[in-house]
Amino acid sequence: MNVIKSFGDIAVSFRNDGFLNASAIAAHFGKRVPDFLKTEQNQEYISDLAEHLSKTLKIVFDKNQLVIVKKGSPANGGGTWLHPKLAIHFARWLDPRFAVWCDEQIEQILSGSLKLSSQTSADQRTPLRQAVSALVGLRGISYSDAYKMVHQRFGVAAIEEIPADVLPAAVEYVHRLTVGALPDDVLRVIASLLRHLPYQMAYFRATEKAVFSLCPELVFKTHDRFQDGIIQARQLADKLGLDFVPWRDIRLV
Repeated sequence: MNVIKSFGDIAVSFRNDGFLNASAIAAHFGKRVPDFLKTEQNQEYISDLAEHLSKTLKIVFDKNQLVIVKKGSPANGGGTWLHPKLAIHFARWLDPRFAVWCDEQIEQILSGSLKLSSQTSADQRTPLRQAVSALVGLRGISYSDAYKMVHQRFGVAAIEEIPADVLPAAVEYVHRLTVGALPDDVLRVIASLLRHLPYQMAYFRATEKAVFSLCPELVFKTHDRFQDGIIQARQLADKLGLDFVPWRDIRLV
């Protein structure tokens, strides 16, 4: 069974023996595993590491045991898997921050201290299903194709296999796919609405006491709608990467 952990919004696959799926992670840093493996320095490192492990473990350790290539999709264990020690060397080549994080994950896996996420509940997966539904509706693709993209991205055969701590990254991934399908004119309309909403909320708050003195029931009926609307608008702006001015920063006069 593979261990899937989240580095930011990137799903990273490890085996229970600490091997890292290098193919799945390299693309996120704009790099390729073959480019790492073919350099003279890394070829020497792999040879020296194999020799060192052979002496340390008292068994013959071949270079092919450090780099394992499996056919198929990441969901089925496909990709180039690197020995834990080589994986750290590879991680440094990708990104220093990722290397520090990767070193910690491998150490926890090998020591047995890494707590694996339990299977998620249907309620926990609701945001992901909703995000997929939005993607299907906007891009006009089938649910099968939409879920297939999620499965391939996170190296699973079903969304039930995505750990709880990785679910937010999965939802964010689907949101990005959805946003990428929005036409420019639609984005402009949404951006315009988001610019106007803070003014409406600021106006409501500025006149709330006066309206309450005239008609308390009107304030009771509208308060939550204004409040919920501004919260959801801010969340939408965050997901779409659009500017959103807090209503408290608005000066009406």
